[in-house]
Amino acid sequence: MDKKIFYIMAPGKSINNVTDEEWDFLKKENTISFSHFVFSNKPTNYHFSYESLLTDKVHLDQLKKNGFIDINLLLGIQETRNYAKAKGFKNITNIIKGPAMPFNGNPWRLDEAKPRVRFKRCRAYDFNRPLFRYRGSLSSVLNATLILGADEIRLVGVDLNSQYYFFDGNEDKWANDDIDKERMAFIINNQKNLIRRRFDSKTMVKEYNPKVTNDTDELYNFHGIEIRGISDTVQWIDEELRAEGHNGIYITNKESKLYNRLQYKNIMDD
Repeated sequence: MDKKIFYIMAPGKSINNVTDEEWDFLKKENTISFSHFVFSNKPTNYHFSYESLLTDKVHLDQLKKNGFIDINLLLGIQETRNYAKAKGFKNITNIIKGPAMPFNGNPWRLDEAKPRVRFKRCRAYDFNRPLFRYRGSLSSVLNATLILGADEIRLVGVDLNSQYYFFDGNEDKWANDDIDKERMAFIINNQKNLIRRRFDSKTMVKEYNPKVTNDTDELYNFHGIEIRGISDTVQWIDEELRAEGHNGIYITNKESKLYNRLQYKNIMDD
């Protein structure tokens, strides 16, 4: 039986390295975008959004401007769904914000390498239940992709080695007009503010608890609570899916922080 492959399209810098041939190939595949990938102006089958209402509106305006009115939207905020309907989008699925897991939303066991729960106990199996969410939207997109029937998942533009997006510094390459540039500038400024807040937060944590551990931004220990990064989490999900009989998760970018954690495939590999 053929395995159903889904491509998760993210806004990392490596998007700039996708070839025209690969973009043409992806048009025929199962694709789900999230976050600021919408500024690539490339069509996908689904768009997933867990962002703020203001950012959601920017994404929806961009999708409408590009003519992607028939895209399947997976939206987590009621006001966003109302806005999408007013814009003329019809294929809208309500997603429920997580975390959908026990033990206070943390699957990791303190001072142990492996999580303390199975992923199959954490994730949702339909869109009527909260999606798994831990350390960012990617974990929830993975859950949503499984609900859509994926057996194998390939990550495109999931770099995790930079705080910046594919269009940052490349606006002239990706923007079709001044409207695109204005929206990109809005997102870039928001990201700079977010980076500043994260830095301040980590500084305060280290000052408040000098024993905080920092293993390449993957592990923080705050008041006895272990907080692992998204790289650990994606690797754990991949191992869990393979143990369940799925093909698992593949990385398509050798520069990604996940390259040493996941198996690699080219975008167009069988």
